[in-house]
Amino acid sequence: MLSMTVPDMNGLKMPLVTAPVACTVVVLARPCVRQFVAKTPTEEIRMDTITHALAPVILTRLVLGKPAWMPKYGLVFIGLAGALPDLLNPHITLESRLASWSHGLPFWTGLSTVLLVTALARPRLLHVKLAALLSAAYLFHMACDAISGGINWLHPFGTFVWGAYLVNPLWWIPMDVILILTAYYLFRLQPLRARLKNAVRRPDT
Repeated sequence: MLSMTVPDMNGLKMPLVTAPVACTVVVLARPCVRQFVAKTPTEEIRMDTITHALAPVILTRLVLGKPAWMPKYGLVFIGLAGALPDLLNPHITLESRLASWSHGLPFWTGLSTVLLVTALARPRLLHVKLAALLSAAYLFHMACDAISGGINWLHPFGTFVWGAYLVNPLWWIPMDVILILTAYYLFRLQPLRARLKNAVRRPDT
């Protein structure tokens, strides 16, 4: 039996570990070591829905402001639409995302059709502009995933995988923090600041 030896304190050689034991240690240690090794983007990509939900909400507020046709909870619905692909079919790995039916154009087309028909048939229930924003928020989620690893645009009826790692998965948490702070400023601090200014300018009665 093969063995590895090292000199002991008296200069004599003594067995360190036999070859079978060494192989066993290596095999058992591999899963433990792998936990501390950063995986490549193709192996695992942890996505969260914070960026997907907040980004379309912030963009809507910055571009459109507060349009009169926007219902009270319109921005909440836009945020839900932005997170909807992950809520409908949660995933962790890139492989599972490429096989996700909620991350393909066929489902997005069907959802957009339902939104449009509902808006045209029941305009009091769903404004057509809000329906367009809900559809755009859903598509924006897919576009974000496309530049962070890619998606299968035609799943489940075909295969057209396109995308790139323009956004490293390590950036998602910092982006979440930035978007949370931006949303807090837009929807909390900015209105509070405006109310304080109005209170100061209001003449005494």
